[in-house]
Amino acid sequence: MKPIKIHQSTVFNLSPEILWKYLADTDQLNRNIGLPDVSFIPLSDPEKKGYYHAVIKFMGLKISYEELPFDFITRDYYEVTRLFKAGPFKEIKGGIRLIPETEGTRLNVYTLVTPRNWIGYMMAQLTLKRKATKDIVAFIKHLEQQFLLKRDINSVATLKPPKINIDNLINRLKKLKGYPVNEELVSKLESFIKNSSDLEVTKIRPFELAYQWRQDPMEFLRFCLYSVKAGVMDLIWQVLCPNCGAGTQEVSNFNEFLPDSHCSTCQIEFGIDFAKSVEALFRVHHSIRDAHKVIYCIGGPANMPQIQAQFRIQPHEKRDERVKFENGKIRIRSYHFKDIIYRLISIDEDAETYFTVHATPRGLVADQTNLKEGTVDISLVNDLEDEILLVIEHENYLKFTATAARVLTLQEFRDLFPSLALSPGIQIAFSDLVLLFTDLKDSTAMYETVGDSKAFEFVQNHFKFITEIIRKNNGAIVKTMGDAIMASFIGPKDAFQAALDIQLAWDSFIKSGFSNTSVQLKIGLHKGTAYAVNEMNNQDYFGSMVNEASRIETKSKGGDIVFSKDILEDPGVKFILSSKALTPEPFTAQLKGLVENRTLYRVQVLE
Repeated sequence: MKPIKIHQSTVFNLSPEILWKYLADTDQLNRNIGLPDVSFIPLSDPEKKGYYHAVIKFMGLKISYEELPFDFITRDYYEVTRLFKAGPFKEIKGGIRLIPETEGTRLNVYTLVTPRNWIGYMMAQLTLKRKATKDIVAFIKHLEQQFLLKRDINSVATLKPPKINIDNLINRLKKLKGYPVNEELVSKLESFIKNSSDLEVTKIRPFELAYQWRQDPMEFLRFCLYSVKAGVMDLIWQVLCPNCGAGTQEVSNFNEFLPDSHCSTCQIEFGIDFAKSVEALFRVHHSIRDAHKVIYCIGGPANMPQIQAQFRIQPHEKRDERVKFENGKIRIRSYHFKDIIYRLISIDEDAETYFTVHATPRGLVADQTNLKEGTVDISLVNDLEDEILLVIEHENYLKFTATAARVLTLQEFRDLFPSLALSPGIQIAFSDLVLLFTDLKDSTAMYETVGDSKAFEFVQNHFKFITEIIRKNNGAIVKTMGDAIMASFIGPKDAFQAALDIQLAWDSFIKSGFSNTSVQLKIGLHKGTAYAVNEMNNQDYFGSMVNEASRIETKSKGGDIVFSKDILEDPGVKFILSSKALTPEPFTAQLKGLVENRTLYRVQVLE
């Protein structure tokens, strides 16, 4: 039977960014227009990674089909094809395209249905025509009305109001206000819980929501942690595939992690790393709203926020596309090849505005290494005998990922959830960890000068003083050891700023109540990979990196900051050094227990 084309074109008084937010979330969209939920199983064929076998119940019929990967460019278009081996349809291909207008955006919605028989023909005419176009347009009109009424449409994502336990919500929000949080955020969270879809409230990515609400990401992450403590939300941990970014495990406790994870899409095994492959997610507490995470569409663009564009390129096809890139770095990959191509997006006037990607028998080949920020023309060429799936990702998606490392290095997390430690015997990698060690210089002499009681009081107060500065710089105290402190950070910039703030404020701290002592503070910084472990129900770290970090602190003379090369080479640290007119002095040191000498750097803050 001949294909049936269903099409509707409508102009909305909404920006392409707003329209894309709701149309790209195909899970949410399909639920809102009344389509049934779907069971998905990845195809076992290694040449068809990203393809799924799907089963639905529709109009009393059990229908199975093969869902091909979406073809899309963010904020521009998407298209998906579903192939049926049996039943009323042979093929259904559908998608949307956004075209900016002088005022607003034109939305083109289309579906091409190829019936297998008269039942498929009638279903297409009577049901799919409405679901595929009219119901989508009606949903967007609903959003447009909210926009015209000046409502916050970031929280208006469902046509059916959810069932809320108002008493529990009010009581727990009241408890939340008792913590050091912004009350405006409490009101926003209340509206979000009441008006958002089940899909949104069961998978809250804190940095993404912070961006939408124009909040500082780290402060909003703290707000989410307080919300968990107040019983408004739950904290869950999701393991991410390092290749495609898909979730492979989801647990509520570290002890539930499997030691190795498997991605059914990429068909790879990988180890867990708190800094790279574990993401913190939040969801509304079930006693407030009984929301369920149900899959309606697995391959939509919103499920892969790191992907800027994805293309299904047919055998021997040459295709031209235009993609808009932000400043930063992109990576180009395909499931068919192991190699990944990286390209820099810059504001350099001499950078190119076009490049070509060839899929060849020897792998992916691309020209141009430096591309100009903005719209880039891309030529895609497939020299192979098989279809390939080409993926272009922008690494700025990482700023929307609240990794476990970011959460675990917050002082608030350690204060609020001291029991959430790994079980004894379990260890998980923690790459790019930054450790800060401090120690008091000549503390023994201080005890003799001021007496044990005064010296003990000084030590305890200096712990509080340092802890508060570390907290403000997104770090956390791991443990205290006599007069010394070990603290953790997720980035060198925060760690170095904390060290600098401590030394700059040290004299004032001394004069505030301990003018009879002139003891100085020693600080050392180091970055590397450590392993998180449970040490007496407290999360600790071990490994050669930890030992080296503690040895670096011993090379401090007091009033200074000593650090390794990895710290010096961080762009954020370089900016701080430049803005404060600080010049690091290199020196060679023999660290206890290490065979080779290390080149370290010293910044003298206090004389």
